[in-house]
Amino acid sequence: MHVLIVDDDLSLRSCLALLASNIGFTVTEAGDALEAFDKIKTTEFDAVVTDVQMPGGGGVELLRTMRGHKHTPPTYIHSSESTFLQNGEPAKLAPWISNHFGEFASFKIKDGRTLKNVKEFLESILSN
Repeated sequence: MHVLIVDDDLSLRSCLALLASNIGFTVTEAGDALEAFDKIKTTEFDAVVTDVQMPGGGGVELLRTMRGHKHTPPTYIHSSESTFLQNGEPAKLAPWISNHFGEFASFKIKDGRTLKNVKEFLESILSN
């Protein structure tokens, strides 16, 4: 199983990559959305873990791009913010992601349970 970890926070990305590797995933990392876009063009991932706000586009743009491909992996999206700008207007992330990408994406706020939540998400992918 292969996971793409996308986050501009190097320390968090490294922790998530180590976690995924320790539970059995092959890990590819990207430091921003542009790098992630390049990787999803050439590699089919079984899961994606991504931040929402990053340089070069964020997790929402990444979801849109992945949905345009033949294979859309289950995706875990996290953010320290509960809202983002959609067409210049603030939108609540959780319901917006659920409404637009609910079939394959889940959203959580970054908090003290981020590593636990990501581990549970990845373990659910392994068990399917």
